[in-house]
Amino acid sequence: MSKTLEMPTLYKRLYAIGLPARFIQEKALPEWWDESLEKDPVAVLEAAGRIAKRLGLNMASVLDPDAPITFKQFSSPKFKKMQKSNENRLIVAQGLAARVV
Repeated sequence: MSKTLEMPTLYKRLYAIGLPARFIQEKALPEWWDESLEKDPVAVLEAAGRIAKRLGLNMASVLDPDAPITFKQFSSPKFKKMQKSNENRLIVAQGLAARVV
């Protein structure tokens, strides 16, 4: 039996990749979203799908409560960066920038 996707868990997983709940609520959730819908599993799935689409996230990773959330893979970008830069810090920027394209 698979786990049910819940909004508090989704917020935590999104926060883990650098997307705070406030940003999600203001920019990624649909206009009709209300906190009372967080208890409805169907509404949560709808919201998760819209979040994934609006932010360029991998839909399967968003819908699986046990998987880490990832961005859709696009062609490998080339960054000008300082020598000891951590490329993992660029993942959110890359994903959001790819969404704009």
